[in-house]
Amino acid sequence: MYLRDMLATLGRRWYVLVVGVLGTVAMCAWVVQQVPPNQVSTASVLLLPPTSAVDTGGNPFLALTGLEQPGDILTKYLSSDDARQQLLEGASPSADYTIGLDPSTSGPILLVTADDSTASGSVALLDKVVAAVPASLTLLQTQVSVPVPAQVRSMVIAQDSVPTPKRTPTVRALVAAVGAGGVVTVFACALLDVAVRRSRDRRAARRERPGKERPGKERRERRPGERGPHAARLGRERARAERASTPPQVQERERQGRQPRPSEPRPPRGPGLATSGDEAADTDAAQRARRLAEAVVGSHRGTEDPDEP
Repeated sequence: MYLRDMLATLGRRWYVLVVGVLGTVAMCAWVVQQVPPNQVSTASVLLLPPTSAVDTGGNPFLALTGLEQPGDILTKYLSSDDARQQLLEGASPSADYTIGLDPSTSGPILLVTADDSTASGSVALLDKVVAAVPASLTLLQTQVSVPVPAQVRSMVIAQDSVPTPKRTPTVRALVAAVGAGGVVTVFACALLDVAVRRSRDRRAARRERPGKERPGKERRERRPGERGPHAARLGRERARAERASTPPQVQERERQGRQPRPSEPRPPRGPGLATSGDEAADTDAAQRARRLAEAVVGSHRGTEDPDEP
């Protein structure tokens, strides 16, 4: 079931899958350039018995018994840090070699392997190590005062002139690149699919809500007798019209908490005494303001909220 869901997700987000595959291919090409295959050269060196151990006219290949011990000693000597430092001097940082008795044979045969990033470097290192085998044998036997006729000898029986590519490091790097690219691609498809589906679910839930109010705001039901927004606006306009029709002296008294008296004369509007012409002008202005307020109220009666009682 989990595999089926994963395949369905990859099918829905096929464009992300295509981008991931292309990116993985590009990364593999980069890995092949950065991690080229190593070049490996091999040689086989046979240890021969000393001339004093072979009769005149005898065959030295029939007297190979017991030469494994000198082979082990020579292997330890050439694998030491001092010998390795001398043999790898001037080689590339990726160059290396190994030496030991060949496990595929029963005779005293040393298997020498030289490994480098280039073919020429591998062959050069192999020649250097093979040339060090007889010199090291002579040095070790001379140090213990072994006479020359009794010294163990060596002979090269096989040596590569053309190295063989070793693609193990490249294959490992390619496997790691493919695995990393595949994991990243699958996770990207899954994350994008989850994000898209959540966004779609939120939009669907938003469309299913009644009304067109904004998300997070619930619609409040109007109580019976409550005035709507149109009625409130109309009331404000009425109040402004009434204030405009009220003389300034009356507004001043209302602000000061005094009630106007009908018999109290109106104070003059400017410096000096008020005349009958000024009072008539104030009366005409009040009438015009009242008619304007009534006209504004009449024009808004048709726009009141139908829910208003």
